[in-house]
Amino acid sequence: MVAFSRALLIGGLAASTALAAPPPNHGNGNGPGGPGKDKDKYNKLKPVSSKELVKDIKLKNLMNGAQKLEDIAYATPDRNRLAGTKGHNDTVAYIKKELEALDGYYKVELQPFQTLIMINGTGSLFVDGVDANAGLMEFSPSGEANAPIIVVNNVGCEAVSDI
Repeated sequence: MVAFSRALLIGGLAASTALAAPPPNHGNGNGPGGPGKDKDKYNKLKPVSSKELVKDIKLKNLMNGAQKLEDIAYATPDRNRLAGTKGHNDTVAYIKKELEALDGYYKVELQPFQTLIMINGTGSLFVDGVDANAGLMEFSPSGEANAPIIVVNNVGCEAVSDI
């Protein structure tokens, strides 16, 4: 179960708001919570070896973890983990539970956050007054920009004629 949890930690934390940090006074000594009452407990923990961690990660475990995250999202009416939705909250609860199952190595806490998410919107891009038929990225914040377009070689466009 530890291998699965470590794979999940690597593959799934970006999708959550669970905060996992090495125990206080472990590593550089500046972990969340400071030394606190658990100082002795955390000082006795062995640091994680990156070589051991890499050897412990298996493709099958990563795929199982990814499938679990997809299952959580698909178990909701909207079939996603958009911030603030049931899919997101269920994912956070799952990852928090998995991290807490690692024998208390991590101090896990949930932190509130606020974000603005665009659900519906419109977008447009005009180049020299001509509609460039651009798409809109879902869940992006609103905004307006008026600026010249600058061609940067070898970053998406090979020649000015590609624009």
